[in-house]
Amino acid sequence: MTRKLLCGLGVLFTALMLASACTAVRLIQSTKIIKPEIKYVSYEVGNPTQKKTPVYLKFSAHNPNAIGLTNVFVSYELYAEKKRFLKGDNVALTLAPKGDTVIVVPAEIIYEDVVKVLGPLAETILRGKDTFPVEVAVKVFGTPTVYNEVEAGALFAFDFATTRSVDVPIPQDKVEHAKDKALEELKKLKKLF
Repeated sequence: MTRKLLCGLGVLFTALMLASACTAVRLIQSTKIIKPEIKYVSYEVGNPTQKKTPVYLKFSAHNPNAIGLTNVFVSYELYAEKKRFLKGDNVALTLAPKGDTVIVVPAEIIYEDVVKVLGPLAETILRGKDTFPVEVAVKVFGTPTVYNEVEAGALFAFDFATTRSVDVPIPQDKVEHAKDKALEELKKLKKLF
């Protein structure tokens, strides 16, 4: 009896998974997908500790499509000179159908890690370079679920990881401003001696 019950539950589970996947495929095929727009909005600094400070980057996502997306997550790490300086885990990516969604990306700035990167960054700035190389390691995973006002369907679970090098622009206006401030302070020190 237990064997038949387990077998029946297995068949029911498989049927439900296939029905959900069929709904997801039908929803995707019935919609002309337009790429959502994601823009940086702001950041908030959390309560610092002796070793780290949490930072929350806020993005606005506008989804013009009649279907939304949920159950997708991202984890990331940023490296400079093979030294990690920023990371975030299990960031939920959700897009509301035909609407706007705020995506909050938490990050931890670990002081010890950041200090390791400051030397190479300063050297890059002093050499007059316009960009700073950063290696980005990203993992995207989940069981994507697409939905509209009436129904929802889940696709099969996935797990994808990639690493890519990115040249991050160095804001030259801020560098020049910092140099000007430093020169002003040096002039004040000269007057003292």
